[in-house]
Amino acid sequence: RFEHTVLKITHEALATFARLIEIQRRIDLFENGLLQLTKQAVASGITSYLAGTFNQSSVVEALRTQQNTSYSYQEALANFEIQLAELEALIGKNLESGSL
Repeated sequence: RFEHTVLKITHEALATFARLIEIQRRIDLFENGLLQLTKQAVASGITSYLAGTFNQSSVVEALRTQQNTSYSYQEALANFEIQLAELEALIGKNLESGSL
């Protein structure tokens, strides 16, 4: 019975750790490209709109994409903290985000 409980907790901890790694990869994608790209797309769209080579709906779409990307990034950060808290509860130890 005890061995079964230990195996179950170990399995849950490993699965949670795997989710943390996947979420961290998503966060890295946002921080190392996507956020900056959407910001540049909005700036470029506004410049092109002011020059008369871009229509208003395209600028709005670029803004919407930037907002959705920012929301997804914030969601990934929150999910990371949730999974980290779950892992900490499973192993009974506090971890620092940077130590993973």
